[in-house]
Amino acid sequence: LLKRFQKHNKEKKMPVTYWTIPEILKKRRRILRYTQHEVGEMLGVSRAAISQWENGFRNPAAHNLYDILTCLELSPQELKCMLRRLGK
Repeated sequence: LLKRFQKHNKEKKMPVTYWTIPEILKKRRRILRYTQHEVGEMLGVSRAAISQWENGFRNPAAHNLYDILTCLELSPQELKCMLRRLGK
C-alpha cells in the first residue's frame, strides 16, 4: 500500500518548466510597453539585434547582460527565478 501511495504522488507532481532568455526578453519588454527600437536605443544596439535575441536566433553578449537587466527593470535574482520557475 505504501508503494502505491508514493507512486500515485509522483504522478501528481507538477512538471518543472523553464522560461528561455528570448521569452523573458520579449515578455518583459511588452510588460514595460517598450518597442524593440526603444530597447535597442537604450542598449546601443539595432532593432534587428533585439529581434534576433527575442526570436532565439542569437544570444546577447555577456557584457550586455547587466544593461539588458537594467533596461528591463530586472534584478539578477529575478532573472534567476524566471529561468527556474515552477510550472502551474
